[in-house]
Amino acid sequence: MKKVVVLAAMAAVFASLSFAEMSMELGVKGGILLNAGTKLDYSGADSKMTVGGDVGIFGHFGVADIGPGTLSLQPELFFSLANGTKWKASEGEYEAEVKYKYNSFDIALLIGYDIPVGKLSIRPFLGPKLGIPLGKIKEDYKSKGYGESYSGSSEADIAAATFGMDFGCGIVVPLGKFVLGGDIRYGIDFNKLKIKTKDKNDKDKNVDILRRGALGINITAAYKFK
Repeated sequence: MKKVVVLAAMAAVFASLSFAEMSMELGVKGGILLNAGTKLDYSGADSKMTVGGDVGIFGHFGVADIGPGTLSLQPELFFSLANGTKWKASEGEYEAEVKYKYNSFDIALLIGYDIPVGKLSIRPFLGPKLGIPLGKIKEDYKSKGYGESYSGSSEADIAAATFGMDFGCGIVVPLGKFVLGGDIRYGIDFNKLKIKTKDKNDKDKNVDILRRGALGINITAAYKFK
């Protein structure tokens, strides 16, 4: 099923290129992810921010002039590194910390509106995003108190992909055939990440663990073909 979802999403991304009749840019992006919005599915859990990153490629295609700007499509393929969150708790002398981290391959299809401002261009955008987990989710834990301390780590298989949305705004500066810029965005998953585990009867089950939400700050560089 996951393969079907991936192929369908990639087909939608690249099919969008056939509608590009105006400007066309291909480029790379990279930046940091502030996982302040990722929440654990535990009662009373107080999630803390962790820092990750992303790196990938994108296309930017003008579709139609509307008003003072241009409607655009921006398909993106990128890796999100160190998605996750951490949880801290303390009571008396006892302190505990648990940190979750996983990587994903994300496919986004953003719809934007390019607004020229002098030599610059402002680009607000939003669109759906499919997150495909890569490998396992890792749990690191440690605790101390009352003269004792513990630490360790474990891994779990991830059961399914996530679906969400990115929205934000970018600014670009054309330099001949090159376009340099950056954007700030917020991405959130609509469904929770599920991990594979077993119940008390040793039967397989999938458990909701966290919902991803992160603020991204990216630097972009593209080549303008037309």
